[in-house]
Amino acid sequence: MQIQDLSLFQTMYTLRSINRTAQQRGYSQSNVSARLQALEDELQVKLFVRSYQGLTPTAAGAAFNAYAQEVLTATRKLHAQLNQQNSVTHIVISELLFDYLVVTQHKYDLAKQQFTIKKSTTLATTTHETAQLVITYANFNDPKYQVRDRGWLQASYAGREATLSGKPLLVNSDRACPFRRASLATAESKTVISEVDSWNGIVALVKAGEGVALLPQFLIQENRLVQLAGTASQRIPYWTFERNVE
Repeated sequence: MQIQDLSLFQTMYTLRSINRTAQQRGYSQSNVSARLQALEDELQVKLFVRSYQGLTPTAAGAAFNAYAQEVLTATRKLHAQLNQQNSVTHIVISELLFDYLVVTQHKYDLAKQQFTIKKSTTLATTTHETAQLVITYANFNDPKYQVRDRGWLQASYAGREATLSGKPLLVNSDRACPFRRASLATAESKTVISEVDSWNGIVALVKAGEGVALLPQFLIQENRLVQLAGTASQRIPYWTFERNVE
């Protein structure tokens, strides 16, 4: 059993899918299946129940995940101690998530992290990322990274008033943006769609009463907007990816 096996197992445990694990880590499905089987043979337990719906962890799988997390955390700490000269963590992050996690929630220390903001489309297509962490809601599939955490943005359709009608639905021009996809998926055929190339532009237009948009709750509150009547809130997922230990 190697560190890479624990890392691969954690990806399977998080994604609940051999297929998605293989895609994210850059392996064939048969290779992932074989390495899982080797782990189960070594431990002499079943770690997952396999079905057409994916992987369901067994009690042994949950216990092994806790062990893997402990070992990988200790390995990361040791790695950091041995590389103290690289004390600043480089984080690549989507624009909206930077505003939420760094500016609003203060989850990261600007003195200890260096941030590069990239569009979702860029992150969804890159395979040459070098940052220690990537935080995005895009479909990020660089095999050098594994999922470390998942979070959610609460979102609602909002406007300057609760009963605006006849105004265009504003969507981000970034085609990998999940807010754009969710908006277009539920828009009626007669709805006028207007693309805007930045979140600042979308918020400014909504505040001016020139349109409505699906917005995260933190932006709605910060800009004193209101949820549109008759619309439901929803959750937009995002992920934190960590570069694999070499």
